[in-house]
Amino acid sequence: VTGYRGRSVQIKCHYESGYEKNNKYLCRGECPPWPAIKDIPVQSGSPAEDTRFSLYDNTTAKIFTITITDLRAEDANTYWCVVQQKGPNIYTELQLLVVAGSDAVTTVTGYRGRSVQIKCHYESKYKKNKKYLCRGKCPYRPVIKDIPVQSGSPAEDTRFSLSDDTTAKIFTITITDLRAEDANTYWCVVKRTVPLRDIHTKLQLLVKTAGSDAVTTITGYRGRSFQIKCPYDPGYETYKKYICRGKCTAWEHVWVKSGSPAKDTRFSLYDDTTAKIFTITITDLRAQDEGTYWCGIERAWPTTDIYTK
Repeated sequence: VTGYRGRSVQIKCHYESGYEKNNKYLCRGECPPWPAIKDIPVQSGSPAEDTRFSLYDNTTAKIFTITITDLRAEDANTYWCVVQQKGPNIYTELQLLVVAGSDAVTTVTGYRGRSVQIKCHYESKYKKNKKYLCRGKCPYRPVIKDIPVQSGSPAEDTRFSLSDDTTAKIFTITITDLRAEDANTYWCVVKRTVPLRDIHTKLQLLVKTAGSDAVTTITGYRGRSFQIKCPYDPGYETYKKYICRGKCTAWEHVWVKSGSPAKDTRFSLYDDTTAKIFTITITDLRAQDEGTYWCGIERAWPTTDIYTK
């Protein structure tokens, strides 16, 4: 995980079904070899040792998220996502790197004619603040700004929409029918009252031609869980979703579908109709799970289903 000095970073910790009610915590340093002495900045159900650290457990998605604000060089370390249980605790190791803010430009890639989502993280104290997306040289233009969409107002361009998840502390920009001219520098902005300046986070949007390169590659680790995120356009909230493998020419290739039992119980599907993303979780990942998968949206015949490779 890479974060930028002075900013916030989030650490996503996946866990398997059955551990929703277990205590979770973040441990720093050489944690597993030391059963008693541990450096635990934050854990569920207790005040954080360091108030810059917070923990949110999404038991539906089976992910607990650690947010660290005001990131410092000394925060760089080995960390462990830990699920507490009666037997040996479950540890997942990660490295946190902290780099200078001048390098902090996120690149988002989308494909022409499709949708793309931009995720903008913010701190807890800004839950009620207005948020917006700005295009071009925004911080340097105090009055005249190109703002395609902002919270609480109709979008300047109806292809742009903004949803604010105040629980996860993320606001999401969705751009539909992506065009070549959408490629630009953008800024996720949290508005603050004068004399405080708005908080700007820079990103670069690249737009490619959909085709053979429009394939998302996801890497998972054997024996662990991982997730496939499938965004979809507004209007498809009530449609059946599924994940299929290989050529996707028959029902036997569908591993899990909304509203139906999974073909393999290691596969599950959760549809977040607010964020317009359905998520496939695969537990106990195996070498034979490797392959080509398709996020599918079922539409009534004779209209073909919508596939994302």
